[in-house]
Amino acid sequence: MAAATPPYVPVDGEVVVDDDITEANIIIQSLHWIGFRQNNQRQNIIDDSLGSFADIRMLSEKDITAMATEWAGRTSQNGRITFGVRRTKLLKGLTHSPYKKS
Repeated sequence: MAAATPPYVPVDGEVVVDDDITEANIIIQSLHWIGFRQNNQRQNIIDDSLGSFADIRMLSEKDITAMATEWAGRTSQNGRITFGVRRTKLLKGLTHSPYKKS
């Protein structure tokens, strides 16, 4: 039986991201750089809205605003996340990333 692949750990600072990084790990790393530093927050956002490049391609800036509003409106027990202006703007920037191009 092969050993399980350990979960991806986002990098900070001047550490270079591997060239062979997977799509799922690029999304994790991008959310980390945007400012979602807690694993559970990143995973909740991925599970809800950003699971793949195809998901990112479908989002508009209005969708990101709605997503931020919806997460902020949840209770703590339901995973409330306050995006804030900076993280919301950076997520909107992600919708304009090269991943949008087919």
